Amino acid sequence: LMGLDSKRQRYSKSGERRNSSINSLRLNQDDSYVQDRCNILMDYAREDITLEFLRRRYPFLAKELVRQGIDRATLRAKFKM
Repeated sequence: LMGLDSKRQRYSKSGERRNSSINSLRLNQDDSYVQDRCNILMDYAREDITLEFLRRRYPFLAKELVRQGIDRATLRAKFKM
């Protein structure tokens, strides 16, 4: 159980850091930023761009897709494509 608690604390701290970064960069404050990210994810879902392209140009999005286990089919379902 000690290891599990330690692991939870690490995930909690990384989530806090992630949210702090999002807030500091004001990534969700401007609708155009949010729309741009949605458009990029839709391009990825349609196979117009690769995960490697996302890793180079949009590393935060790429990391989150991988971290959350979101694949193209999941994105297509979410965007009702």
